[in-house]
Amino acid sequence: MPLRQASEEEAIGNHGAEEFFRIPAAPHPPIAFLDADGTRHQAEPEVTYPVLGLVLRDATVHFPNVVTLPGDVLLDANVGYTSVELCDHGLPDYPLVRDPLAAGVALRAGTPCAYHCRDEAGAICVAAQSNFSAWLLGELPRVLLARRHVKGIKVILHGDARPFHLDSLADAGVPADRIQHVPGEGHVRVDRLVWVTSTYFHQVPHPAGTLEIVRLKAPPDRTDRPRIYASRSNPGITMRRIINEPAVERLLEGRGFSVIRPELLTYGEQKGYAAGAKVFAAPFGAALAAIAFCREGSVVLHVATKFSFEFIRLAAQRNLHLIQVRTLRRKVRDGPNYSASHEFMIEPEEMEKALALADTL
Repeated sequence: MPLRQASEEEAIGNHGAEEFFRIPAAPHPPIAFLDADGTRHQAEPEVTYPVLGLVLRDATVHFPNVVTLPGDVLLDANVGYTSVELCDHGLPDYPLVRDPLAAGVALRAGTPCAYHCRDEAGAICVAAQSNFSAWLLGELPRVLLARRHVKGIKVILHGDARPFHLDSLADAGVPADRIQHVPGEGHVRVDRLVWVTSTYFHQVPHPAGTLEIVRLKAPPDRTDRPRIYASRSNPGITMRRIINEPAVERLLEGRGFSVIRPELLTYGEQKGYAAGAKVFAAPFGAALAAIAFCREGSVVLHVATKFSFEFIRLAAQRNLHLIQVRTLRRKVRDGPNYSASHEFMIEPEEMEKALALADTL
C-alpha cells in the first residue's frame, strides 16, 4: 500500500491524536544587523511557522521527523534542517513533502525495527543530529517543549549519540535512565509517541525553541574571556574554508580575543564561553548556535562565508548586536553547493572596522 500524507489536523480528526499544545504563527521579532562600516540593514517583517505538540498512538519513526501511523499514513516528512527543496513552505499549515518517494520514506519503511517503546508515560524520538546547531536549535527544544507539557517522558535518541547530545539532555534535566539510544539504521515503534513539530524548520530557529534554551540553568560564566573567536581553521573542516583564517586569529588575539575550537570543546564549555563573552565572533556555521547562551546586549561578529538569516534571527531573538563581516570568495572546485565549492578570505581592514564598531555598542 502506498504512503498517504496526512496533516497534524487530520491526525487529530481521523487517527486519534491528542493535541497537548499549540503555538500559532505570529510576527517574528524585527531582524536588524550592521555591516562593518556601520550600514544598518532591516529585514522585511516575517511570520513564524506554527509549532504543535501531539500524542500519537502506535506510531513508527523512520528517520528524522518522518512518522507513519497505522494504515501507511505519513504524518509528516520534514526530512531534515536543509530540506527546503522537498517541502512546501506555506503558512499557517505545517509543510509536507511534495513527493514522499523523493524523501526516501518508502525505502526506509522496510528497515527492521530497532526498538519498540511500550512506555505508557510517552516517549519523544529525536534525531541525534551530528550538526550542533541542528541539535541545539531543533531537536533539544522539542524535548524541552514536550517535557513542559507531558510528565514522565522518555527520550529516544535515534542515531549516533555523541557527548554533546547527552550533556545537553542532562542540562535539560533528563536523567540517564530516561534516555534510550537507538541506532539510526532501524526504525522505532512507539505505543504512545509524543510528537513536537520542528523548532528549526528550514534553518529558521523558532522563538519558542530559543526561549526554551535560554531557560536552561545558567552556564559556568567565563567572564575571564570576554572576547571569543570560534575558529573553523581545523584542517578537518573543509566546508567554507577561510584561507587566511590563521592570520585573522593572530590579529584577533592581538585585540584581546581568545581563540576556541568548538569541535574540541564539551557542550558545557561552549555554553560557558558564549555566556561570558561580551563579543562573540565566528564564521558562519554551527558554532554560532552558541549565541543562544550570550547575555542580552552582547555583540556578535558574523563572518559571512554564507549569507542566510538563521543566526541573524537568533541574534534578534536574544537582543544581541550583530555585525556582519563580509568576505571575499572564489570558486575552487565543483561541489553540491556554494559552501562546498568556494573558498573565502577575510580582509584585515574589514575585520578592523568591525572591531572598532563593536567597541561603540
